[in-house]
Amino acid sequence: MNKPECPICGKPCYDEYRMSVHIKGAHNNKSLKDIEELIKNSKNDRIDTEKLLKYIKNNEPELSKNDRIDTEKLLKYIKNNEPELSKNDEGIINDECIVENVTKDLKDYLAGEYICREERQYAYYLAKKLKENNNVIKNRIDLHDEEIIEVFYEATVMRDYWFCDKENFNERLRKYLKDHENEIGEKVKNHPNYWKQSHPLARWMMNAKPDIALLTENKGVYTLHFIECKYLSKVDRYKCDDYSALQTDVQEKILVFLCNYYEIQYENEKVEAGEVKLVTFVKDKSEQKYTVCFRDLFEE
Repeated sequence: MNKPECPICGKPCYDEYRMSVHIKGAHNNKSLKDIEELIKNSKNDRIDTEKLLKYIKNNEPELSKNDRIDTEKLLKYIKNNEPELSKNDEGIINDECIVENVTKDLKDYLAGEYICREERQYAYYLAKKLKENNNVIKNRIDLHDEEIIEVFYEATVMRDYWFCDKENFNERLRKYLKDHENEIGEKVKNHPNYWKQSHPLARWMMNAKPDIALLTENKGVYTLHFIECKYLSKVDRYKCDDYSALQTDVQEKILVFLCNYYEIQYENEKVEAGEVKLVTFVKDKSEQKYTVCFRDLFEE
């Protein structure tokens, strides 16, 4: 397949939209004016210059687009599994989750018969209860003595700090990789997805999005925890060739990096790396640790 090449670095891209995503990620150190000039001066007649510039400015593909299958890319995605890219961990259906005597009243959709199968919906209600410092919920996930100071829902801490502090953030992430993975790479401001010597772990850490992040305080010590919520799905395992890591392990590494390498603070105080708490939603009360009954999410 003859793919058009990026007018800046020559990287082959499947079409103008994907090229726009590549340019904004790999060449974000260039101004829009410089990018426009490079594109317009490109002699690659396989690029629709007008369409490419439109995507770079708006980042929206045509709604009616029906791309042919890129076999090489499809096989790569089947072989590898990276967070936030191709996984769909909320759509699992099995006989055990079928509701008997189903009611069509929306008041029962969540708190009645638990028809909803969306983990994020229940994670949202869990975040609300945690924000209230609800003791029932805190006890279920082993936060007895800690006061919850801040709650971050669908926490994108890594990518947000990178966006505001690219060079410093990358330098500290490279230091973390050197200490733990013997991977350095060149000094760049680019997103780790586009490093020339990128490591899968760097990409996974940047692309991962814990369901809930908690900042807690106990006896003057601030701690950052992550909560990963599961209902019908299991913990993901990210894979790239022969390298793999569990979803929760990647989140633990994020905590260590943020607290010990990037050195986040709260009101000028150091924040300690806490735990990744794997919480499972259940329909009935359970004595098992780190399980939360739906009823506890909706009771006052």
